[in-house]
Amino acid sequence: MISTIIAAEEPLFSEGLANVLKRDPGIKVINQSITQSDLIIKVGQLKPQVVISCLSILEPNPFNLIHQIKQMDAKLAIIILSNSSNATTILRCFKAGAHAYLLKSASTIEMINAVKSVYSGEAVLSFRCLSSIIEISDHLINDYNDSYFKATLGERAFDVLLMASRGMTNRQISEALSISSRTVQSHFRNIFNKLGVASRTEAVAVAWRSGLFTPDDYQY
Repeated sequence: MISTIIAAEEPLFSEGLANVLKRDPGIKVINQSITQSDLIIKVGQLKPQVVISCLSILEPNPFNLIHQIKQMDAKLAIIILSNSSNATTILRCFKAGAHAYLLKSASTIEMINAVKSVYSGEAVLSFRCLSSIIEISDHLINDYNDSYFKATLGERAFDVLLMASRGMTNRQISEALSISSRTVQSHFRNIFNKLGVASRTEAVAVAWRSGLFTPDDYQY
C-alpha cells in the first residue's frame, strides 16, 4: 500500500480528501497534518511514500519547505494542491522538488491516479495548470517548426511525445508501443536534450504551442 500523509489547514477538506483516497485499497492515509511543524515531524517519524500538501499550509516560503521535505527523503513524492494555476508558482514548486501540482477541484480519479503516478516516479500536472505554462512558453519555441521536430526527434520519439501530450503515463506508453518503461524514459531524456527543456511538461508545452500535433493526431 502507498503510505500517504495529507497536509491541509482546513480539517474538513483534509477529511474529505482522506475519504476519497480510502476508496482505493492500494492507498493508505497514515496522517492528516494541519500545521507546518506537524507535517515536518510526521514526515520524519512516519516515513510516508507520498505527501499531499495544500500550497497554503506551506506559506510564506512554500518552495523552501518543499525542498526541505524532499531533503528528508529523496524517494518521497510530493503532490501540491492549490486553487491557483499561476505558471511561475507551478514551475517553482517542481523545481523545489514537487512531483505533481493539481487544483483542489481535481476529481476523485485524478487524485487517486496522481498518487499512484508519483509513487511510480512520474510527474503529474492538471490540464488547466499545463495551459498556464503553455501561455509563457513562447520563448521556448522560437527556433522550432514542424519539420524541425519530426526530423530531430525521429518517428518513435515523436510517438512518445504525442502520447505524453494525450496524458498517457510512461507505463501506458510502453504498453502501446510494445517497448519497456526504461526505453520510454530513454526517449524522454533524448527529447529533453533535443528540445532544450528539463521536463516532460515543458516538452509537451513546446510541442503544443508549436502546432506540432494536429487534430488528426488525436484520433485514437
